[in-house]
Amino acid sequence: MNDPFATTPEPSEELSGLKRRILALEQSEAVYKRELAFEHLISDLSSKFVNISPERVDSEIERALKRICAFTRSDHCALIAVLPEKGVWRITHFAAVKDAPSVPVGLELPVTMRPWVFDTLLNRKEILSFSRLDELPAEADRDRRTYLEWGTKSSLGIPIFVEGAVDHVISVSATENEREWPAELIPKLKLLGETCVGVLVRRRGQEELRESGRNLLKAQRIAGLGTFTMDMASRIFRTSDVMDELFGIDDAYDRSLDGWLARIHPDDRAMMADVILNEAMTRGQTIDREYRIVRASDGTTRWIHSLGDLQFDIRGLNLELHGTCEDITERKQAEEDLRKSNALLREALIGTVQSMASVVESRDPYTAGHQKRVAELAEAIADEMGLPADRTEGIRMAAFIHDLGKISVPSEILCKPTMLRKAELELLRDHPRAGYDILKDIAFPWPIARIVLEHHEKLDGSGYPNGISGEDILLESRVVTVADVVESMASHRPYRPSKGLDAALAEIGENTGTSYDGAVVAACLRLFRERGFRLGEL
Repeated sequence: MNDPFATTPEPSEELSGLKRRILALEQSEAVYKRELAFEHLISDLSSKFVNISPERVDSEIERALKRICAFTRSDHCALIAVLPEKGVWRITHFAAVKDAPSVPVGLELPVTMRPWVFDTLLNRKEILSFSRLDELPAEADRDRRTYLEWGTKSSLGIPIFVEGAVDHVISVSATENEREWPAELIPKLKLLGETCVGVLVRRRGQEELRESGRNLLKAQRIAGLGTFTMDMASRIFRTSDVMDELFGIDDAYDRSLDGWLARIHPDDRAMMADVILNEAMTRGQTIDREYRIVRASDGTTRWIHSLGDLQFDIRGLNLELHGTCEDITERKQAEEDLRKSNALLREALIGTVQSMASVVESRDPYTAGHQKRVAELAEAIADEMGLPADRTEGIRMAAFIHDLGKISVPSEILCKPTMLRKAELELLRDHPRAGYDILKDIAFPWPIARIVLEHHEKLDGSGYPNGISGEDILLESRVVTVADVVESMASHRPYRPSKGLDAALAEIGENTGTSYDGAVVAACLRLFRERGFRLGEL
């Protein structure tokens, strides 16, 4: 058989005009036949690959490679996957003409066998073409020896790109005789290679999609997450397998809106009906609700978290409600267990705080009730400021024991009816630090130890024990400071009579921004002057 890509010699000058015309016609006819053969081949391959099943891809590609062998007049044709991360070539598909040596499909070869070829195709992304081994450059000596071992005399390799990277190489080679690879063959072979690789990429995507679907279903089952779609016109639900498992329903179950609502716990049914009919269907709001269901299969109660959104058409009309249902029963139980545990812990901590306060007051009868009144005022100030309830509770607890450190101060100093000497005063002023040392290792849910440490600090740094200032002082500490000053000045002390509430309020008002926090002072003044707040019995 004649080589369809063989070059016909140019006619000599001695040929007659008639012979020249005949030769030109023969050349044109040969070109036409080659083009027709290629068009038929590429059309046939494309049609076969359009709706091919994944199971038939490999066998059809191998048949395609055999036809490419015949078309290109080559002995071998192969698709080779390049795996640079593994440092190997993998022959994924192979075809050979009769009697030509074969290569096993799936064979992986280290790129070091043909390093120059690897660099040409993968790094430089160039076409590899040689008609004789002596055309290879000196740096391809290792590659040349490998070709000799394999019996390759001529070869043409074209990189096939997927998303900008070399995915495969299509290669044709001659083992019987050396041959030329005309330039017109290169774009044709490239297109044939892209057609074959394209179907491999499509199959790869299908496999990834199926695997993704399997993984999604597995993840849904593990997470207890089901999906649903409700047609807005018919109000009929389509549900996933996991959704059916969550609700304990089967194929016979009524999948209307009424059927779905029937599975909602009676105490939550009206709420969820309003969510679907009014919030979602009427106002187009996103669904985000936690509710209980009663499973149809076993009557057990489960907690469900549902999310959903309406899908609209181009006219803006709602078509379907899409959403998810997640079983959160275990989470809700854990939350309830944690709530109960925290409640018990808080009760225990409150009891501890109250016991500590009693110890302090037992050693200092003159300040009996002081900490309790400071706690009441500090709590009222925090409420007036709009602080969260949990933060306010922490302030109250800290105020209850803000003078805990006084248990380290001798009773004769605490109860001394005259002014304290300098050494005695220094010992008394160390009580915030002593209180902190007692409390710092107790796992309170509030910063009680720090509040106790800072309750005598001032905004301008003139306080004690550390002389910190401004925002370095906790807001909670600033609240207790104001409450402590007001109560102390308004109460009797062994070494002085009460200065009165008016003097106390004047003190914090006049020193706002220097000693005391402005927002805290403002809230305290409103309590007494506008809200009618009164300190406990002095």
